[in-house]
Amino acid sequence: MSPPQSDSNTLAAARSLEDRVWRSLRDKDARKALATCEQLNRQHPNYASGWHTASQLALRLNNPAAALAAIDSSSCSRERSA
Repeated sequence: MSPPQSDSNTLAAARSLEDRVWRSLRDKDARKALATCEQLNRQHPNYASGWHTASQLALRLNNPAAALAAIDSSSCSRERSA
């Protein structure tokens, strides 16, 4: 059984933003990667992969505190939606 259409669209939008984060990082555009990642997590706070991406991005930019904050945000987001 496939998810409802709106859920599919939301998931596709989140994945698209996540792809843009990694593409920006590959292109060495950290500022754009960060901005897109913030947009991803603001628009799709329950998309766990987005928080994982945020933590990995922070680690790659040598910011372990931000990586932990992203993980904490993910946990809080899941608790609110439960």
